[in-house]
Amino acid sequence: MAKKRSPVEVGERARKLGDRTETITVQLSDAEIDGEREKVCELIGRKDNLLAAVKSLKADYKAKIEAVDEKISAAWKAAASGKRDDEIIVEEWLTKDNRVMRVRADTNELLGQRVARAEELQETLFEGPAEEGEGFPSADEAFGDGPS
Repeated sequence: MAKKRSPVEVGERARKLGDRTETITVQLSDAEIDGEREKVCELIGRKDNLLAAVKSLKADYKAKIEAVDEKISAAWKAAASGKRDDEIIVEEWLTKDNRVMRVRADTNELLGQRVARAEELQETLFEGPAEEGEGFPSADEAFGDGPS
């Protein structure tokens, strides 16, 4: 049976209607098959990299979202109660009558007082407040290796 020929090949008068893209199945050569296998391996590696990047981004955004959630919770609590927990520096002072005064460092507001514990009353040789105008001796001076 003879192969049907295109009207253009036969010399018949024909008018081209246009072009369109169609998908057809073709048989691959051994070299093309090897190329497709290499492409599969490369694409799997690229996919693994993308999945790892997504996992990392998810973890980063999860941490960011949790941080914002904590701030929302704190702000909500402050708005509802009219109070807020702030981190401040608190100085503790031992008075002559053996009381520890807790003072807010930024405002000098007295936060409270209590009786000093035994370890707070115990003075050491090289720690504690120096007399006005005096400093602590260096280790060399204290142990006799310094100037006399």
